[in-house]
Amino acid sequence: MELKLVKKICSILTIYFILILVFPVALFSNINHESNASGLDTDLENNSPQKHVQLNDYLTMEYIQYDKPCKNLNSLSIPFSNFPGAGKRVAITFDDGPHGYWTNKYIEILEMHKVKATFFLLGSRAELFPDAVENLVKKGFEIGNHSYSHILMKNKKPEIIESEFKKSLEILTNITGEKVKLFRPPYGAYDDKVIHTAAKFEQQTIIWNVDPRDWDGGEPDTISQKVLENVSDGSIILLHEGKKNTFKALPQIINGLKAKGYQFVTVSELLQYSSISRKF
Repeated sequence: MELKLVKKICSILTIYFILILVFPVALFSNINHESNASGLDTDLENNSPQKHVQLNDYLTMEYIQYDKPCKNLNSLSIPFSNFPGAGKRVAITFDDGPHGYWTNKYIEILEMHKVKATFFLLGSRAELFPDAVENLVKKGFEIGNHSYSHILMKNKKPEIIESEFKKSLEILTNITGEKVKLFRPPYGAYDDKVIHTAAKFEQQTIIWNVDPRDWDGGEPDTISQKVLENVSDGSIILLHEGKKNTFKALPQIINGLKAKGYQFVTVSELLQYSSISRKF
């Protein structure tokens, strides 16, 4: 009898102690969950996707908002790909030149159609064809830097990147007698080191938003069609020198863009439609 009573008392005490231990933990867990939920809601409100994009849109090509001022931010830290605020204006750009004979043929076509363009030149090729570079400047075309030897700069050591800038800019400056203000990284590939080095040399990094892949050997009709299908207000169009089919496609591209109501400007002229402050 006494043994049964002791067992019963022990069972009651066990249940009592379990309740004492479990109830506060459950209560604390519930309070903590509500607190976290409230904190999460606040965090989501302060860091909503919309606000995140607005705060960081200047870091990527896709989300740059050119119609909104970015205070205390200099454009040299930003790679530009297009300028939607420019209206019916586009910039045709050519990479990988000069090519001597072909560069001069491109000049003839552009002059015939009264079209402005920007040429991103390699220092190593400018050494080979200085006369072509001089002719570009003489005819009023804009010159940009495309590195010295067209290496993939991304992930390279800072001293290698800097050497590419220094060698190319010395050559282009000596030939043109002008300060080259624009830079396009080979392959359009860059990282922070590339952008910072460009800024160090006071160069604005320029990419593109229309790439007809003319470097891939497409037919002239295909090249022009890709340009005309993808162009938009303030587009920067990527083309390449030294490609016969690009040369053949150029009149079609020009006439097609004119038919769409576009005016042709240099990249530097497009830059004025950025609300971000510039050093030049």
